[in-house]
Amino acid sequence: MEFISIVCPAMRTIPEIIEAAGGSKTVGERVALKDGVRKWPEIGIPNRYWDALIAMCPDLTVDELHAANRVLRHDLQEAS
Repeated sequence: MEFISIVCPAMRTIPEIIEAAGGSKTVGERVALKDGVRKWPEIGIPNRYWDALIAMCPDLTVDELHAANRVLRHDLQEAS
């Protein structure tokens, strides 16, 4: 029997996504947020900013953003 190995890229965390898009200061300026993106690692990335993030980080996908938010929010529910 032959096994086929499927390699999936490791999913990035919200802080890793922000860093890949240029860092919190750059992302905050680009999406015109007064307080920057400091709460995103705690609450997830609001979907209204996904297009801007994808433009800043071309290898980022909607699926990855969705998955990172789901993981974060699931972890928050578990902690409650």
